[in-house]
Amino acid sequence: MEFNFRAGLEGVASATDQGVYQSREIGTSASVIFPRFLMPFSPRSLERYGRYNPNTRTLIGFNYTNRPEYTRSGLNGLISYTWATRSNRQQYTFNLLDINYIRTPQITQDFLDVLEELANQGNNLIWSFLPSIVSSISAQTIINFNRYGEFETNRSSLLKLFVESGGTSFNFFNAPSNNETTDFARFQWLKLQADFRKYLPIDKNKRSLIA
Repeated sequence: MEFNFRAGLEGVASATDQGVYQSREIGTSASVIFPRFLMPFSPRSLERYGRYNPNTRTLIGFNYTNRPEYTRSGLNGLISYTWATRSNRQQYTFNLLDINYIRTPQITQDFLDVLEELANQGNNLIWSFLPSIVSSISAQTIINFNRYGEFETNRSSLLKLFVESGGTSFNFFNAPSNNETTDFARFQWLKLQADFRKYLPIDKNKRSLIA
């Protein structure tokens, strides 16, 4: 089991000309990590896939933000699979389900006026302050060439590839768009990301890292 707690206090500029004020945030999460593949795999998956060092992470978390303009809370749930090759040169992560329920129960009238004014100008920021359920499916692979990270070695490089599809379930249901209703926000997106890093040692005493 794994527990995390985070608390933050920062000064931010107000969106309603109130100057700089304090913003407070608290987040906590609890995870249970199983050293095997769980559902939908069979009970024999540990024997079959154990060579790939698999694990399944289940997580539930809560986050709370308090600003003078609004307060926001969010509940998060995650089911994730990770595994790697025997040489550990390739690592894979598949987030089978990442779901968030977000609500903003308190918004000051001044800030709501700003959001409505932006909406009249075609800015959709107000949708971010409606109750919403945000879900996504994502996958990531890390390819480690020549033992990147062990900087006593020779040249090495690292490649990260990430893909995420959000709100995919809306493709299977006839859900109204945000333009048709303002009671509940719905979001869909597709995200692709690539990160390549190369390490070039200059000499025995000086080394450089190119990312």
